[in-house]
Amino acid sequence: MNEESLKLQELAKKLLPEITTDENVEAVSIVGSVAYGMSDSASDIDLLILFNKLTDEKIEQIKKFWTPRKPIYVIGGKEAGFITVGRFVDKVKIDFGHLRRNYYDEIIENVCVKGKTDLEQQAALFGLLNSTVLFGENYIEQFRKKIRNYPDKLQTAMLKTFCHFTPKCVYDKMIVDRNDKLFFYESALRDLNNVIAVLFSLNKIYHPGKAKGIGWILEKQFKIKPKNLEQKIDLVLTSSLKKGTKVLFELINETMDLVSEIRPNFDLSFTKSRMNLVLRES
Repeated sequence: MNEESLKLQELAKKLLPEITTDENVEAVSIVGSVAYGMSDSASDIDLLILFNKLTDEKIEQIKKFWTPRKPIYVIGGKEAGFITVGRFVDKVKIDFGHLRRNYYDEIIENVCVKGKTDLEQQAALFGLLNSTVLFGENYIEQFRKKIRNYPDKLQTAMLKTFCHFTPKCVYDKMIVDRNDKLFFYESALRDLNNVIAVLFSLNKIYHPGKAKGIGWILEKQFKIKPKNLEQKIDLVLTSSLKKGTKVLFELINETMDLVSEIRPNFDLSFTKSRMNLVLRES
């Protein structure tokens, strides 16, 4: 936990009396970089405010209260079932996210029971598990108990969804030979994102939804990963096209080896055959 994160957490705590005056507020948590202890001078504060009852009328009240007071933005509404208000407090931008309890009930059903791979919904679970609770610890723990054990069904679904990569011949012939840098970055970023998604599933960690700030998770939370993962990702994106391609496929092959080791019954035949695709018959 760095000094900037501690300072921002203290600022968030000062807002609790204002937030918890509503009797329907069951819990307040900090999510994002401030909770993870990774804040810097560009970090804002993301507050999760969970309501036992957040009626359509209440959402409209919140919206009407803030609109004339010139917040940075007001997102959501009764149609969305949530409302987020962005505003400055002591010159720091803070997002006040007001959510109904059943928001998490629905996500847990989709991700943990049905095994849906939606990354935005997984991000909500990742944030909840790694949040700093300011109010309503027992209430938050009710949800954490339901999601703490990453479901095998979700792991299988993640592998089926993301264990697919661009054929090697596309890089060799359409990218390196043509010196097509934009196509390289488009393809490499997609394949790197798929590698990372597969590794999240192997580590049984919910995906945080985006690449922003993901480095600390790869470093601190991943127990299962290719050797020198972070350095290799950097090499893919900063080397020549030829070397970047070489390192990328080292990562892909090492990741598939990990899949075979941890899930030996998972069928990789289609993934491997697609990677070995050729552009001309011999």
